Amino acid sequence: QLDCDPQELAIVRNATEALKTVLYGVPLKAGDEVLTTNHDYSSLVSVIRHREIRDGIKLVRAEVPAPAESMDQLVSAFEEAITPRTKLILVSHIAYLTGQIFPVKRICEMAHQRDIEVVVDAAHSFAHLDYTMSDLQGDYFGTSLHKWMLAPKGTGLLYIPKDKIEKINPLM
Repeated sequence: QLDCDPQELAIVRNATEALKTVLYGVPLKAGDEVLTTNHDYSSLVSVIRHREIRDGIKLVRAEVPAPAESMDQLVSAFEEAITPRTKLILVSHIAYLTGQIFPVKRICEMAHQRDIEVVVDAAHSFAHLDYTMSDLQGDYFGTSLHKWMLAPKGTGLLYIPKDKIEKINPLM
């Protein structure tokens, strides 16, 4: 599952800490939009809301039904919510509220065609679904190791590709 250079990984306390590191640290400026859905973890959405106040960015939430009728419907929800100001997408691989599995690779491919980076919340999919990080094609990846790997509580993982490490300004 970890098909990357060890220098691209950081051990953190959990997926929330991993993903907050990216969401607070990725450079965004006033007017930039971060796209997510009504299925994403509230603690991560609160980071984007905080950056709305602090940095003047905008949170955009695609409304996705639960359950979705198809994977196409999930991709379309993101695609239809994108604007020229969309700079970052946050997507849960498996939504914590509903268990909905999102087609992360397709969402990433669609986003990358538009030069939009993608943060993947893999808190509930890592070691639960069969994939490698490169399969998903996300730009950033966070997970909790205690959920499906049975690691001790307080162990998570943050992945940032080498070419993106310098641009993230971590708060801790």
